[in-house]
Amino acid sequence: MPKGEKILENKIKKFTATEIAKLKLPDGRDQFDYIQNLYPGRSLILTLNKSGRMSWSALFYDRGRPRRRKIGEYPEMTCKMARTAATEDFDVDKALASAKTGTFDGVANNYLDRHVRARGLRSEPEIVRILDRYVRPRWGGRRFADIGRRDVADLLDDIQDKHGATVADSVLAIIRGLMNWFQSRDDNYVTPIVRGMNRGAPPRRSRWLNDDEIKEFWFACESSGTYGAILRVLLLTGHRRAKVNEIKWSDINLATGEWNIARAEREKGTPSVITLPKMAMEIIASRLRIAENDFVFAGRGSVAFNSWSESKSAIDKILSFTDWRTHDLRRTCRKLMTRAGVATEIAELALGHSIKGIQGVYDDPDEYRPMIDKSLLLVEAEIQKILEPGAKVVAFPR
Repeated sequence: MPKGEKILENKIKKFTATEIAKLKLPDGRDQFDYIQNLYPGRSLILTLNKSGRMSWSALFYDRGRPRRRKIGEYPEMTCKMARTAATEDFDVDKALASAKTGTFDGVANNYLDRHVRARGLRSEPEIVRILDRYVRPRWGGRRFADIGRRDVADLLDDIQDKHGATVADSVLAIIRGLMNWFQSRDDNYVTPIVRGMNRGAPPRRSRWLNDDEIKEFWFACESSGTYGAILRVLLLTGHRRAKVNEIKWSDINLATGEWNIARAEREKGTPSVITLPKMAMEIIASRLRIAENDFVFAGRGSVAFNSWSESKSAIDKILSFTDWRTHDLRRTCRKLMTRAGVATEIAELALGHSIKGIQGVYDDPDEYRPMIDKSLLLVEAEIQKILEPGAKVVAFPR
């Protein structure tokens, strides 16, 4: 600071719109608090940050220790409204109770243990992935009770800009569930999430790969390592990404081609064992077995492959088309079943969809296994015809 320059004070006699317009961040600071004393033991804080946002907090004391609680954003909350919120409307007991809730990380961990895992939710891997990738880096160390509607909106806006509206809505669904769960357990907490925060439901997707795209896609996958191997098995089987990605060596009989499919108790449409077609088994058999990692498609350490976004970007540089998603392979496999004459009921079971109606109560998907195995052989035959036009292909059982 140049000699003689006046040091910027953070004490404000009274906040007004005119005074606030004059405020600025001190040199070298990313955030700064301006304070107006309201009465002994209570002050109003206006926090400025480098992004230009300004927020109000009430400063109060608990057994002689200063504490603060965010109460709103400026200019949405005017100076007069902020003074009223920090004095007449401010409930110290409620603020102290909320302060004891701890950080977002602490609440999230409790939610995972007491709700997600305790109920055995099949969506646990996706919930953990979304929290770890999109939410914890932003809110992990923040006090849970201080996360407001503006914070949620800013998070969703940022995710939508970088990853799209669909991802933003998926994140919103997870944090909505977490906050609603906590609200049901705390007398003072009110979730900041309201209706209208969704980024808009996307139109129902109907994309599948045509024959030319299948051929180009298959050969691109052959040079795309673990990711490409997973994609080819997905196309051959039509199974869900998580099921294929988490195949373990202990699930596979390399001699018979049988795959023991891990399934939760409520997965009524998933057969417990299927026989994989020869092409899928050749892909699996070619994988290197890594010590202390039982996953066929292994990632780093002891976990399954998880480099989805980076790997898709790499393969998109090879392909002449990029408007595809992993789930489109499942839809493409279903189309190939229809082309091969597989009955609708069997095709749906082969993809792991549940048996509908009263039939689903009494039927066991394992009873359909011979027909499901044959449907996968027919898909393999269709793919072989696409890859080698004119070649005579017969779907023989293993």
